[in-house]
Amino acid sequence: MKQLLKGVFVLLVFLCYSCEKQYTFSQLQALPESGWTYQNILKYDFEVEDTNALYDLYLEVDYNTSFSFQNIYVNVFTGMSEDQMNKTQLSLDLSNNLGIWKGDCNMEECTYLLPLQKSIYFEKPGKQFFWIEQYSRTETIKDIKSIRFVGEIIGAKK
Repeated sequence: MKQLLKGVFVLLVFLCYSCEKQYTFSQLQALPESGWTYQNILKYDFEVEDTNALYDLYLEVDYNTSFSFQNIYVNVFTGMSEDQMNKTQLSLDLSNNLGIWKGDCNMEECTYLLPLQKSIYFEKPGKQFFWIEQYSRTETIKDIKSIRFVGEIIGAKK
């Protein structure tokens, strides 16, 4: 009987692991408990090999339900060269207008997969840089635990 229970447990663990979403690239940046400051720029990079591939890009934000704001303002820098990057300002909304947290939440924390761009392609192969700079009204934002930058190939250009 113990062997059967062990076998069932191993099978369940394997099934749970295999059901987890597999991304083309995924990079996690943990943030200090003391908070995310203006100076702490989160830097990610990934390789583009196929310029015909279409990508969906996301930010997975892990945050505490004690987070004091509805959103976070950020500057996003993108490009193929660290010295020539394009800058875009975004608002990352973590709750709706009623104050209800977005994402998969329990009493203490949430994980929210925030769509950034859908069905995009890259004109040139090579290393792509993606940086996020906290740009809110408060210099130090607390209760953001980590931000994962993920992307997946969803098809090809026609």
